[in-house]
Order: sequence, then C-alpha cells, then structure tokens
Amino acid sequence: MSEKKRILLKFGGESLATSERQNAVADFIAELSRGAEVIVVPSAFGEETDILLAGARVLNPKASGPALDMYLSTGEIQSAARLALMLEHRGVRVAPLNVHQIGMRTTDEHEQARVKQILHPEIIEEALATGAVVIVPGFQGINARHATVTLGRGGSDLSAVVIAAAAKAECRLFKDVDGIYAVDPRIVPNAKRFSKLTFEQMLLLAKHGAGVIMDRAVRVALVHGVALHVLRSPSVGPSDGGTTIIPGSSETDVEGVLFQPLVALIAQGNISRVAIRDVPDVPGQLARLDRVFSKIQVFGQTQDPGECGKATVVYLVKGKDAEAVTAEIQGKMNLPMEVKTGLAALTIINAGQQNGSGALERRSQSLANAGLNIRMSLTKDDITTFVAEADLERAANTLAVEFDLVEK
Repeated sequence: MSEKKRILLKFGGESLATSERQNAVADFIAELSRGAEVIVVPSAFGEETDILLAGARVLNPKASGPALDMYLSTGEIQSAARLALMLEHRGVRVAPLNVHQIGMRTTDEHEQARVKQILHPEIIEEALATGAVVIVPGFQGINARHATVTLGRGGSDLSAVVIAAAAKAECRLFKDVDGIYAVDPRIVPNAKRFSKLTFEQMLLLAKHGAGVIMDRAVRVALVHGVALHVLRSPSVGPSDGGTTIIPGSSETDVEGVLFQPLVALIAQGNISRVAIRDVPDVPGQLARLDRVFSKIQVFGQTQDPGECGKATVVYLVKGKDAEAVTAEIQGKMNLPMEVKTGLAALTIINAGQQNGSGALERRSQSLANAGLNIRMSLTKDDITTFVAEADLERAANTLAVEFDLVEK
C-alpha cells in the first residue's frame, strides 16, 4: 500500500458554480495529488439539481421514481466528467468511476435511497494504485435491480463519507463557508466558528436544519470512524482551519478535554404553514398525514380538534417542500388545505445551557426591543421562533448577540 496520505475531497455545488471556480478546484486537486492519494466526489454545479428538477416538473408535473432519479443523477455525472477532463488537461492521471463500477448498493427507494454498502472497493484501490485521481459522482447509487437511485438533498455528503469509509480515507468536505458556525455567517457575518465539534453535536445541529452537512452522512462517519474536516473551498476563498468533527461525547473529547455546552442558532427562511382541514378525528388519520410529512423536515405540528369530529392539523415546513406534500395529500386524502408562506424559523439550540436562566424571556425581550414581532413559538429542549421572513436577518442578528454567538 502507498505511504502517501489518502484523502477524499468532496466539493459542494457552490464550490463549482462557475468556470472560474471549477478551474480553481482542478488546480487544487492537481497540486494535492502530487503528494497524496486523492479521491474526489463532486456535487452538481451550482444550482444544477434545482434546475434539473424544475425542468423535470415542466415535462411531467408529477415526475417521480426511476425516470426522475435518472434525470437528476446527470448533474453529478456531468460535474465528475468535467472535472476529469480538466484534470487530464493539466497532465493528471484520472480514473473517472461511476456508481455501477464501484457497486454503490442502496435500498430500493427512489429519491431518498439509503446506502447499504460498496460492493467493489477494490476498483477504487486498483485505480489509486496506478497513481490516478479517482472521481466518483455523488448523490446517487444503484439498487438491487441495478436502477439508478438518488440519495436525497445533501446526498453527495453521504456518498463522500461512504466512499471514504470503504477506502479508509480522511474526508474533507469543501463548502462555501469555512466550517460550522454558531449561526450562519451569511446571515450574521461575525458569527462564532466552532474549531471542533463531536459527532453528537454535529448531529444535533443537522437535526435542526443546519444544512452544512447531511445528517445521514454524519451518522455514517460516526459508525465507521471517518474523520471529517469541513472547510471553505479553495475556489471560494482562503480557509482559516474550518471545523474538525471528532469522536467523543458532548461533554468531553476522546482525550477527556471538557467541551462547553453547545449553543447555536439555526436560522431558515422560506417557511410555509400548511393547514389541513376537515381531518376525521379518529385513530389512524394523523398517522396517514405524518407518513407523508416524514419525508421532509417539519419544524412543528399542532392539532385543533375542531367540531363535529373534524380536526385541523397544521405543519410548518420548508416552502420548497410544501407544494409536493400538499399535492400528495390531495391525491391520497382529498382534504381541503390552506398554505401560508413568508415565514422564517429561528431555533436556539440548548438556549438554557448558558450561564443564567430565563432563555425564553431573553428571546422575547430582545426581539421586542428590536421592534420584531413573534408570529409563533415552539418550546421544548430548544426554542423555535417564527417571524416574518422579511425580519429574518434582523431577528437572527439580535438573537445571536443576546445569546453570545458572535465574536467580540
């Protein structure tokens, strides 16, 4: 086996959004490959997946299943092939592989398949042994019938971690931000950056919608002991070290060093309120609705028993998901619905873990002092506040200061 370090590089869509960024990535890979064994897993360029999905909906408003997966998978295939061509032009030996060649076996579900195993890791080993840079498209696999399936939003992260585990490689995830922050730095520019997180803490952030890493990818890394390093892509700008995600509990790392309790703010716009009316108030009906919504992130749910045995059930979801789930409910249950858009959600994770109590009051008073109105609130272990989407940036900056999530 080569004594060179083995590194998997995963590049997100924004890292590859323009030809200039693609060239910068190709230059970076070419330079790194001189002293390391390199595997590359690219996402589709920029917003290509959304563009493909919109195009599919034009061709067939109800597009789903095998045809849609085959269509969507072309974004990452094009990205991988383009990078391979650019590296060849730079004199780099390249081994472009597809998921059929390496046997990226998944479950049968289309659009949300789960990876079971890589059947042919030796194909990757053989290519690396020749000195080639291995490039595999992310976001996709093959099921037992050898059909192409996709892995869901953020699926290239999952592809990268699974391949890194099979190849016993370090995994570097290149994004448009320099690691994991206490709050999105694109909204709060002076947000604190975490230099180190445990897998447990990263899963908590991902669960609440921190979209930097797919939660399923973090779980696979945890189970298989894959070292994760999240960095700003060299095509976007310089990195100041990013964030390392390591084993350990939320209290201590593997060397017993005490961690401070994780407090973070997840701010997300484009939230919709989906109210489903005249739901029969009998056992089993809510389960049918929950089954539909289980495929997407739900920020909250309320149920009003109503009158005459008819209930109203309200879900708060991402706007991009609202259309698909409402169409499915109409098709399966034919219930009247009302969708209201224009909300934003701000979730303060572990707000009560900071010194001092009264987190709920601090939230409410700080927003009131800023002249911001709370539209709805959900509290349990964390505090989720819904405001008008137009107020998202001001609300996020106000709460970030109040809960000490910004650099001094």
